[in-house]
Amino acid sequence: MSEKSFEEESLRREVEHLRRENEELRRRLAPAPPPTPDILPEPPLPLLPSDSLPQLTATSPPKDKISLFRTLFKGRKDVYPAYWVSQATGTQKGYSPPVAAG
Repeated sequence: MSEKSFEEESLRREVEHLRRENEELRRRLAPAPPPTPDILPEPPLPLLPSDSLPQLTATSPPKDKISLFRTLFKGRKDVYPAYWVSQATGTQKGYSPPVAAG
């Protein structure tokens, strides 16, 4: 066997060995099942049924709109109505919860 063919055979064996090793490593790294959480997440708060909320429109009286707002955000100390006037038109006005950006 010539030196060149011996080197080629040696390289082929090494490539085959590396392929088998690669397959084994891929098998070991197969996706594991997701870990189960130690603490169960809290169940979501129940939503108010839509039929129990008043049906309001843009022309509804402000008193009714504020009442709806307070119903939706009842118990939240961090949410309150903020009165706003559109800077673009100056005619659009309303209440909405303030945002962190101000």
